[in-house]
This record gives sequence, C-alpha cells and structure tokens, in this order.
Amino acid sequence: RAVPRLGLPAYGWWSEALHGVAAMCDPDASRCPTSFPIPTALGASFDLPLIWRVAVAISDEARALHHAGARSASWATGPVGLNYWSPTLNVQRDPRWGRNQESPGEDPYLVGQYAE
Repeated sequence: RAVPRLGLPAYGWWSEALHGVAAMCDPDASRCPTSFPIPTALGASFDLPLIWRVAVAISDEARALHHAGARSASWATGPVGLNYWSPTLNVQRDPRWGRNQESPGEDPYLVGQYAE
C-alpha cells in the first residue's frame, strides 16, 4: 500500500514471471507480455544459453512493464513490481507434488546450472 505522508506510491511486491511476466495486456495498444515455454520445456532443451536469453528477455520486459505502470494479471489490484517469485529451483522427484511444471526437470546438475 502507498504511504502518502512519506510520498511513497503503492508497490507491487507479488509479481510472477515463471514463463514470462504475469501482467495484464494493454487494451489500448493490443500488446501483451511475452509468454515463453514453461521451465520443464526449457530444461528439456538442455540449452543453457537459450535459458539465459529467455531469463534476460523476461527481466528486461519486467522492468519495462514496471516503468510503464502495468498491472499484475494474477491479482490486478496493483502495479507490476520488481520482485518476482521465479524460478522454482526444486528438482522434480514426485509427480504428486502438483507443481512439477514450475521446475526445470529431474536432473540435479541441470537444476544447479539453471540456478546459476
């Protein structure tokens, strides 16, 4: 929330960028944030330079959307911030976990390289 007496605007600290910035599309310009393949698909490529380029593109777009005043898609209650809950760096071990699509894969070495 904003703190008017200190002149601080509201800040969106709950943003998500698992496979692109989760932000609402700009209805005036018909532009939406880029959506990339999920981490499991990127991990399956074993192409670490590609994964790096995707991460850089997401971070650049996140900063641009923040400066443009975009609103969060998941909670549409505030602006897109600069703190992101991504990536998930758990090794896929059990299909019952239910969030395996958020992880780059089963290979501990790959997940470690993904995290670097």
